[in-house]
Amino acid sequence: MLSNKSILIISPFFSPNIGGVETYLDDLVTGLRKKQWKIVVITYSPLTSCLKTCFYEKSKNLEIFRLPWIRFNLFYRLEKYSVFRFLYLFLGIFVFSFFYNFIFWKRFQIIHGHGLAAGLVSAIIGKCFSKKTVVSLHTIYKFHAESLSGKIAKIIFDKVDTVAVLSKKCKDHLISLGVKDEKIKVCHYWVDVSEIFQHGNKKSMRKKLKIDQNCFMILFVGRLTEEKGVRIVLKIIEQTNSQIQFFIVGDGPLRTEVESVAQKHKNVHFLGNMPSGNLPFWYSVADLLLWGSVDQDYVGRVTMHALSCGLPVILPSRTKYFGEEREVDSTIKNLHKKIWFVLSPNIKNVSHKLEKLSRKPKKLEKMSFRCRGFALKNYSEEKNIKAIIHIYQNFFV
Repeated sequence: MLSNKSILIISPFFSPNIGGVETYLDDLVTGLRKKQWKIVVITYSPLTSCLKTCFYEKSKNLEIFRLPWIRFNLFYRLEKYSVFRFLYLFLGIFVFSFFYNFIFWKRFQIIHGHGLAAGLVSAIIGKCFSKKTVVSLHTIYKFHAESLSGKIAKIIFDKVDTVAVLSKKCKDHLISLGVKDEKIKVCHYWVDVSEIFQHGNKKSMRKKLKIDQNCFMILFVGRLTEEKGVRIVLKIIEQTNSQIQFFIVGDGPLRTEVESVAQKHKNVHFLGNMPSGNLPFWYSVADLLLWGSVDQDYVGRVTMHALSCGLPVILPSRTKYFGEEREVDSTIKNLHKKIWFVLSPNIKNVSHKLEKLSRKPKKLEKMSFRCRGFALKNYSEEKNIKAIIHIYQNFFV
């Protein structure tokens, strides 16, 4: 059995940077600490925001090293140059992690890397210092076996002990690349459904946030990038009844475009970046979440958060990641009209749907209770963190 409940987590992204991976890591670290795991995190200072952080932070069972690194919006500028972006994310955490392990190699037995760049760091250091290694993928990649990225990914997956993926679709794809079935584990995200993301009182929350009690309110939460559908959302706003109020939360390279639309339209409110702890208030006051996060056969954290707070969601029927468009799976579409609506990215049709739903508050109220129940059943911490801990414990059985 496990003799040393200590783990090194390596990730280019970590709070206070804002995003799905960052929020997941907050939840993972919190869940592990509750179970008396000791954690060291090696990451960068926020790469996609201007937030200032200290290099070293320590609290009970947790140490965080945030490395100063080049910003200049390079993460987004290098989007079309995948090799250079990979190197940009890889180099700093590799050098620091190597020397950290050289000095403190006895402190922990497991290295858990998040994303491909951190996965390669984990693979190299794991072999050099005889550590057990896990790499978690936080999206469904589509690697081509003969491409450079496919070959690099295959090397990483062959060298680590376990690959944790979000869905069966991702697992099937990795198996098609030649990764061993038994090495791949499906581990779902979870949210704090018991304390943070709860079904709040809409009336009292709106009063607190100074929002009109009678307005029909639509919320978008996410990184302001092309792949998150931000430009589609802005076009939908342009064609939708001006009586409907839109609130946009997030930051990213398309921020200027969002701010421009918000300045032109009085019914558009740009809230910028927001700590995840403040989001439940906004989920609770909204009537719909627009263009929730989804990819093939799983939904992202924003969608999970919204459902947990009893907020119905509009999901796109197709998503686009890494330049490849993919159809949402039937497992998602089968829940259409029960807890969410799955719509094709047709601007006119989506706009018409929003206006139609704005006249049916009772229907959305009924959906709201089903949303909360679905989240409690599927997205609780206790149910889903077990899969990660099981991976760790199996290394020492």
